[in-house]
Amino acid sequence: MRYPWISRLLSVFGLAGLILMQGCGGGGGEPGLEPPSSLVASWHPELSNEAMLYWVAPPGAFDGYRLDCLLPAGAEVEGFPMQPPATAVSARLYMDMPSLSEGTDIRFRLCTVKGDKVSAYGNVAALRTGLRPPYLTNLVLTPSGIEVGWTNHTTLAEGIRLERDDGFANLVLVAELPPGATSFLDPNAPEYRQIKYRISCYNGRDVGYVKMGGLGTTINAPRAFTVTPVPGGAHLT
Repeated sequence: MRYPWISRLLSVFGLAGLILMQGCGGGGGEPGLEPPSSLVASWHPELSNEAMLYWVAPPGAFDGYRLDCLLPAGAEVEGFPMQPPATAVSARLYMDMPSLSEGTDIRFRLCTVKGDKVSAYGNVAALRTGLRPPYLTNLVLTPSGIEVGWTNHTTLAEGIRLERDDGFANLVLVAELPPGATSFLDPNAPEYRQIKYRISCYNGRDVGYVKMGGLGTTINAPRAFTVTPVPGGAHLT
C-alpha cells in the first residue's frame, strides 16, 4: 500500500529542490563514510501536522543525505526517499493528514551519500500522528470580545481546548469545550496586542492543534455610559 501523505516539503535549509534516489541499504554501509547522528523529530508548536527534523552532520566530505520514512507493516510512503543536501541539518515536512490514519506510528532515518556510496543509517526518530487538527474559520473583534470560529475534522476527540497567545508567545487557557463546539466568544483578550489562538482537539492519548490568527486588538472603549440631568447641565458617568 502507498500513502501519498507528504504533499509538499516546506523547507530544508539550504535546499532549493529535492530529487529521489535509490540506495542506502540496511547493512553496515560504506567504510569511512559516517552517518549523521542525533536525529530528532517533533511536531511544529503551531501546527500538529508539520514535522520538524533536526540532526548533526558527520565529519568529512559527502554529497548529501537520504531521508527515509517508515510506517508499520512495511507500507510505502509516496514522496520518499528524499535527498537533502550536505549543508542541511534540519527539515520541515507538511503531512497530508487525511491520507494518513490518526494515531499512526511513523519513523524517520537518515544516511550519508557520496557518489554511489552510502553510509549506514544513523539513529531512528519516531513520531505518532495525532488527531486531525481543527481549522480556524473566523476571528472577529467585536464590542463584547473576540469571536473565534473553527471547523473540526476528527470524530475521535473527547474535548476541545482554546488557548490565547497574548502577543508574547505565552499561551493562556481560555476555555475547555465539548468536542462538538465550533465557536467561542473571548471577552478577556488584552488590549492593543496581536492575538493568536491555538485550538486543540484531544482524547486520552492523542491531540491535534492549529495556532493561527494575528488579529490586532484596540484600546477598550468606556462602557455603561450614562447621562444624569443636573441643574444647569448634565453629569456623565
